[in-house]
Amino acid sequence: YDLMTEIFEMKCTMEDFKRAWNSTLYYFFDDAIENIKMLKAKGNVVLLSNTNELHYERFEPESRDILPLFDAYFFSFQIGMRKPDYEIFRYVLEKMKFDINKTIFIDDSHVNIESARRLGLNVFHVKKEGLSEFIKYLNDFSKE
Repeated sequence: YDLMTEIFEMKCTMEDFKRAWNSTLYYFFDDAIENIKMLKAKGNVVLLSNTNELHYERFEPESRDILPLFDAYFFSFQIGMRKPDYEIFRYVLEKMKFDINKTIFIDDSHVNIESARRLGLNVFHVKKEGLSEFIKYLNDFSKE
């Protein structure tokens, strides 16, 4: 807050700053709960989010129904790394003891997808339509 208000010469209260900062929050896709449950039937589901502490404070209470669905979750501000830095992917793979060849990274950012792909992860770019498209892809893939 102090650094931002100094750099941008802003005159606002901390509460005003938090409200403006949190307005940039992204939430889960509408079909997230249903699709996370379907994905869990096929394997582990882990959340890796570029989240700062202010967003987490706002996001966490509203996510109490969805966070327990994940086998684990990693927030960038807690681990000191952010996507697309490939070290964050290595960190999660190591912590979860996942085989990179049996892991699929799903994200809505092309930059994050390309970083994960360069590391050797299987990747899928999910669009605003949500995970339904990926579920279909995964079902078709598992039939082959």
